[in-house]
Amino acid sequence: ITGFSGDASAADFDPAAPDVWLVLLDGYPRADALARDWDYSGPAIEDGLEDLGFVVAEDARSNYNTTKLTLPALFNMALLKDVEPWSDYEPPADAPAGERSTALQRSRAFDLLREHGYRTTSIGAGYAHVNLRAVDEFIDTRTADTVELHLLGMTVLGPLVQWLRPEFAEGQVAQRVEDNRATLERLADEPGERPHFVFAHFPAPHPPYAFASVERPVVPLSTTFEYQPELFGEDLMKQAYRENVATTNELVLESLAHVVETVGDEAVIVVMSDHGARPYSQDELTLEQADGQFAILLAARTPDGEVLFADDALATDVFSAVANRYLGTDIPPVERIFEGRDGIRYPCLLYTSDAADD
Repeated sequence: ITGFSGDASAADFDPAAPDVWLVLLDGYPRADALARDWDYSGPAIEDGLEDLGFVVAEDARSNYNTTKLTLPALFNMALLKDVEPWSDYEPPADAPAGERSTALQRSRAFDLLREHGYRTTSIGAGYAHVNLRAVDEFIDTRTADTVELHLLGMTVLGPLVQWLRPEFAEGQVAQRVEDNRATLERLADEPGERPHFVFAHFPAPHPPYAFASVERPVVPLSTTFEYQPELFGEDLMKQAYRENVATTNELVLESLAHVVETVGDEAVIVVMSDHGARPYSQDELTLEQADGQFAILLAARTPDGEVLFADDALATDVFSAVANRYLGTDIPPVERIFEGRDGIRYPCLLYTSDAADD
């Protein structure tokens, strides 16, 4: 499926410019937050990434705790208060969809990539409001997306579908993860003449718990992608989430191993999340619980083997770090401001993984 831009860049390009792969696991918490808030003690994805040659940023954070705000900031390489159309006024906590779409689809990062002759590809996660379509090639599977599941759940057919197939929504998400894995591996097997930028967005381990095996309540189709503490109860919710994380790890690491083996040391590969997981209870958050919503997975593998990110790197600085190293830019880091989707702004979050050991 072709996105907004139907033609690959006609700009001159450096054949030595590295391919850049950005793999985003939606809502994946940083290791310490995953252990603290969800009692996770299974195999860590960070260990698997390090085995593949990635360097993990142990105290990475996102400036925002929701996808719809993180992605425009990431691809504009700036806090939202400095991004059009919000540069002239303070962006609202829940900015209108049209403004967020403009900021995401007309981002500074993709202007920069085209200036350097990159071919750009985006693999959608099924989140209709944040699908990155302003690329040369937008790839979307035929599984139901957020809007389609929500609308189905609001019709008289929704309860019937769930009665016949209680796992329908989770099955759609699981299939999309599998399709995105296959697409990622296929793209690695198809080298091109121009340098290639690939953005692969996986809708996991974000709810629904598509890969959990524990018996659990059926979540209404209209709220498929929301946490459901009132349905699950804390213990069951945590167990389902842990199982979902463990299987997500296995599937993603398997595909990343294929990408690493195929593209070797010639590409920049970044694996990250856009935000952490929301605590079981959202009432009267402690500093640690608030931090957990911003504490993200971040790791990179580079052609030169050098460390790309500081341990306390921010999601908004991820693409600018790549551009500064490989595209000759000099983009300064953003302020350490953390803003929640509820509009609460945290000037600084001091909690780190080191504090968990004290």
